[in-house]
Amino acid sequence: SGPERCAVWWCRVAERAPDRGAGPGPYRAIVGSRFRAQMAYRRSFAFDVVGSVGTGLLEFAAVYVIFTSIDALGGLDLAGVALVFGLANLAFGLADLLVGHLDRIPHYVRTGTLDALLLRPLPVLPQLVTEDVQLRRVGRASMALVVLVVALLANPIELTPATVGLVVMTAVSGTAIFCALWVAAAGLQFW
Repeated sequence: SGPERCAVWWCRVAERAPDRGAGPGPYRAIVGSRFRAQMAYRRSFAFDVVGSVGTGLLEFAAVYVIFTSIDALGGLDLAGVALVFGLANLAFGLADLLVGHLDRIPHYVRTGTLDALLLRPLPVLPQLVTEDVQLRRVGRASMALVVLVVALLANPIELTPATVGLVVMTAVSGTAIFCALWVAAAGLQFW
């Protein structure tokens, strides 16, 4: 009765245990709770977003100031540089929104937070990604999107479906590259 009872007990536990590929449900709940917590103080959230938009505007202002003295830089005029700036800043802003907080892994290791994440029946990287999503980072990405749209209209580019697809694919692949760099840097922090 001992081994059979133990086997039956383990089967019941295994049936109730969540699947490691549990789908987006738990992550959606975590991100939703983060969003609700950040939206609880609406003025603070608004000031954070305005601050991140202001940071992006200051970065673009630095580029604009350079082009008040020169006509072209590396064969690009202000409209061309604005296009590159918009694409790069949009990709960086989206990556910062998704995985920008992974540089806090040493803090998680020191405080034992990472150990708690390792005990959950979910993969660690998605837990880390959803651990501290900051909505204020949307401001930087939205400002970059505005610069990108204005740059697309200012440049002599014919907006065909292929061109729009290329712009979208550039932003998506740039975001993936920045995310990969952040994850690689986070992984290196263990050594």
